[in-house]
Order: sequence, then structure tokens, then C-alpha cells
Amino acid sequence: MLDRPLALTLIAAPSGLILGAIAWIVAGGAGFADAALTDVSARSEGFRVASARAATPGVDLTRAMNAPLFSLTNGKGAIAEPTVRLTGLARSPRRVAALISINDAPPAWLAEGETRDGVTLLDVGSGQVTVDTTVAVREVRLGEASLAQAAAADPGPALAAGGGGPRGGLEPASAPASVRP
Repeated sequence: MLDRPLALTLIAAPSGLILGAIAWIVAGGAGFADAALTDVSARSEGFRVASARAATPGVDLTRAMNAPLFSLTNGKGAIAEPTVRLTGLARSPRRVAALISINDAPPAWLAEGETRDGVTLLDVGSGQVTVDTTVAVREVRLGEASLAQAAAADPGPALAAGGGGPRGGLEPASAPASVRP
């Protein structure tokens, strides 16, 4: 019973090589690939290639190249994320803008794409905006502040109560009862 699969395997390999060689010869052999490449390169010489250095309107290349790739968000020399509060929205046929307060300064109107104090207004939705700060892209709802301020203002119930372990927070459930608050 094992003889038949073994015989078929020994016949299949040489048969495949022979059929492949015949197909290669029928297709034109080694000259076929060279002729195809020559034809393609002859047709492509008439194409114009756009310059990769073409300036995109609204993009400040010098500013983009000098900006750090990653922002330092903690430790010595950390960049503080600006607090962004959305106070109002305006939509008209000529302009889409948002009334935004940055770092508790008086609110100012920012149009889509405009940057002020490290905050860029990316999108104005209905009742919310998307802003790009020095640290992250944030969504801010009307009447609310960005998540960075909310997280700093509300440490959570366990830390606000002063309870928890040596690092603050809750003890694990596996801790002995004498250690638990």
C-alpha cells in the first residue's frame, strides 16, 4: 500500500520539472522577460514624475522638522499638556470655528486648522471639537475641559480618601485582613 504513493511522488517531481521547462520554452525562454521589461521601460520614459519636494499649502516644513518626535510628559523638563475648554461653536457658510480657552486664559475664536499656544483645532463637530495638543489628540465637549485637566483634578475615590497601600490605591484582595483599610 505504501508503494503506490511513493511511486507517484517519484514520478511527480520530474514530471513537474519537464512541464515547467516546456512552458518556459513556449513562453519565449530567457528573452521573454527581457523583452517585457524593455517594452515597459520604453513606455515609462514618457511619464513625468512629480517632485517629492513640492510644497503643500498650509504646511510649515521648518516647524515640522524642528518639532520633537516624542514629547516628554513626566520627569524633569516635562512638557505640560495645555488645558483646553470649549466655550462655544460657530458654523457659517464661510467659516467653522470654536471658542476655546487654553490654560484658563480668556476664550478666543480658532478656525479649523488654526494653531494657538500649542493647540491646533482639527475638527469642529456638533457639540464637540477635536484638538491636537503638544501631547495628544483630544476630543473636548461643549462646556467641558480636556481630559488632562479632568484627570488631574479628580484623583479618584481611593486616593481622595487617603486610603490604600504604600503607593496609594487599594490593597489587593489577597492582602491579610490586618493590612486592609
